[in-house]
Amino acid sequence: MKRDLHQDVYTCEAENSQNSGNPLVYTINLNVEVPPRWKADIPPPKKKSIDIQGKGTLLCNAVADPVPSYSWYKDGTRIVSSTSYVKVANDTLKFENVTLQEDGVYQCVAENRLGMIVSSTWVNVRGNYSI
Repeated sequence: MKRDLHQDVYTCEAENSQNSGNPLVYTINLNVEVPPRWKADIPPPKKKSIDIQGKGTLLCNAVADPVPSYSWYKDGTRIVSSTSYVKVANDTLKFENVTLQEDGVYQCVAENRLGMIVSSTWVNVRGNYSI
């Protein structure tokens, strides 16, 4: 994010024949804010495979100012708390000892007052099949 390129304190001075030698001075503190976007312009993957009883991580790597808040959804339903298989930690979703029930589409929403971005990742839980 190149917000620091322009964010600074700026001063404007103006004078004319009426106030020569005594310019009017105005100072402004420019604060640059930006809506969320994917860090390095790389959104989360479209598909992630995890072996049954395995581990995996989904990272919702967004940058913004003000800092974004994160929400996670599975198959369109908001994940409000961690389970023994899926742990919610702000911008990260951690899978541990997954079962076939964790298979589905997971969405991450990164949002601040300037906007929001949404990703969708199909988490494919691969079973162990022996014949």
